[in-house]
Amino acid sequence: MKIMPLIFLIAHLVSAQDTIVYEAPVWSPSGNHVCYISNLSGATEIYLQDIEHGTLSKLTDDGRKKWTPSWSPDGSKIAFVSEKDENKELFFFDIATQATKRITNTPSDESMPSWNPNSESILYINAPKDAPNQIMETTLDGKTKILLQNPDTTYIYPSLSPDKKHLLYCYKPVSGEEQFHIAILNLKSGEETALESLGYVSYNPSWACDGAKIVFVNQEVREIASARIFMMALDGSSKEKIMTCEGGCFQPKMDPACTKVLFRDGWKVNHKGIFVYDITIKKITKRIAKSQS
Repeated sequence: MKIMPLIFLIAHLVSAQDTIVYEAPVWSPSGNHVCYISNLSGATEIYLQDIEHGTLSKLTDDGRKKWTPSWSPDGSKIAFVSEKDENKELFFFDIATQATKRITNTPSDESMPSWNPNSESILYINAPKDAPNQIMETTLDGKTKILLQNPDTTYIYPSLSPDKKHLLYCYKPVSGEEQFHIAILNLKSGEETALESLGYVSYNPSWACDGAKIVFVNQEVREIASARIFMMALDGSSKEKIMTCEGGCFQPKMDPACTKVLFRDGWKVNHKGIFVYDITIKKITKRIAKSQS
């Protein structure tokens, strides 16, 4: 399969869709490109966009819905979730060969892939039919192991720190509580540290500043309009509000230089899309993609 340049077709394709959406943006390891999913050409596929020139390419084209792309630290592959055999399974796209390979084949749904810093394995959420979500790891040939499971707790958004010493995730009790909390597990000592103490609900955590900090969204329960992006140190100190989102915000990712945040805005019609916020000058500097309604 060839990567298909789309820069000259965007206007035509947008007009052909009732609602164009853009979701799950991630930086390339170099910070020069952004990967995201969109239904720009009909089915939900994975797209690659050059930050400086805006050139857009479609990486996948099999007609099956995609979720949550994750770029390997060595820049060679993009992991993602797609429907297959009535399940959500893990796949990866090899940028050099332009080939897609299936990784998992289970009766459970897989979701939220995140690369091991060595680019040789992937963390993800496994959702058994009769148990809470667990955090697992798989090699690219499908050999899996459980990293974290608890019959009383369910997990989402797993990721390893760049030094591979800590596991970041969200968790909540299976019963008695609606909202998730952010935590970091010290993989050597087994000590779990609950990070956010801002009240409300926090979600979409990811590593920032070479693992020295995390970035995440905080908002009032069921009040997307109150969403704010925060950054904090691993011990929960040095909390810094980066921005208040005018239209709600999701999936923040800090760039490799730790100066810009990539995020999806998705509540008010005029603010839907993917944006870059520069934390040094405290303003949005780029609109990567704009959703159409």
